[in-house]
Order: sequence, then C-alpha cells, then structure tokens
Amino acid sequence: MTGRVRMLLKARDSAFRSGDRALYSAARGDLRRGITKAKTDYKKRIEDHLTSNNPRQVWQGIKNITNYRGCDTTTGDWDVIAIPLHSALSHLEHRGSYVRLLFIDYSSAFNTIIPDILVCKLSNLALPPPTCSWIKDFLTNRPQRVRLGPHHSSTRTQHRLSSGNNINALYQNI
Repeated sequence: MTGRVRMLLKARDSAFRSGDRALYSAARGDLRRGITKAKTDYKKRIEDHLTSNNPRQVWQGIKNITNYRGCDTTTGDWDVIAIPLHSALSHLEHRGSYVRLLFIDYSSAFNTIIPDILVCKLSNLALPPPTCSWIKDFLTNRPQRVRLGPHHSSTRTQHRLSSGNNINALYQNI
C-alpha cells in the first residue's frame, strides 16, 4: 500500500464518518482511481525488473512477485527450488526459448489431497499423462502418521486419501 493510497483511504473513511454523501462519493472515486494507479505503477515496476538484462533486477522482480523473504538453507529445501530455477533461467537467456515449471509441495498435504481430483486438474493444465499417473501413484497408498511435538500417531495407509484432516489419528493414538 502506497502512502498516497493510505491517504485516500483515510479521506474516504473521514468522508463516510461525516455523513456527507457527495463528499463520500467523491472520496470513493478518488480512492478507486488511486488504487488503480498504484497497481499500474507496481505492475510497471515489476515488469521493468523482469525485462531488464540485469540478473539482480530480475531476481528482485521474482522475489517481489513470490513474496520471497529468505529461507533456512540448513534444511536443503532451497536446493530443490534453486537448481531447477537456475537451469530454467539459464535456458531462458537464449532468444526464443521458453520453460514450463511446476512446483508442487506435498509436505503437509497428504491427508487433504484427493488424487483423482488433482490428476484431473493437472491434466487440464496439459501435464503429460505419464506425469499425472506418477503423481497419482505417489499420493495413493502412502503410509501416513501425524506428529504433534514429541507425540506420534500410529502409521496408517489409506487406499484413497480423504478430503478431511487426518489429525484425529493423533488423538486416537496418544
């Protein structure tokens, strides 16, 4: 939120509290135009970052879009994203090239994903059928357990993942 939008928002709130309909209507219009201008300016700034030939500005644009705030490099999770992203960006340096990437984080979703629905959605995104089958197999018949602090539930294998939360397994087994 920019300072200008914040000021317009306060003016609109003040006009609302005053009870003056004409003033409130004008303040709402000013706020709407101010937000539109702020969004346009932000979009232009991000596009400038991404279209520049300066890698630092490109990364800054990516960080702004993804709201990246840093990561814990001791976990090794960063390599899972950094290596393919580096390869993709290196490939994109060649004129006329393109890259399609799909990052899926399954870390806490085993008990909420319904594989059939996910595969249908991935197929609609033109993901190759062998990849969809691999993802479905990966998510089906997976042993699951819940951990809450030092407490662990017993391991369960569900043949089809439910749409509900599997936290009840923890409470039944603690």
